[in-house]
Amino acid sequence: MSKSDAEEKEILEAFEAGKLIKSKNPKRQIKQHMEAAGATFKKDARREITSGKNIDGVWL
Repeated sequence: MSKSDAEEKEILEAFEAGKLIKSKNPKRQIKQHMEAAGATFKKDARREITSGKNIDGVWL
């Protein structure tokens, strides 16, 4: 069983057992997750730009 299959099974079992709770404000929670994901991608882009390459003895 792959890692994702095991995780999906764990989530399904928790759902069926009633262990999962609903978010009181799902739209706000989705917005927060989207903002966090966007910030992560921006951070990764900056890191890639600043890691650069040595071109003619100049680090970019």
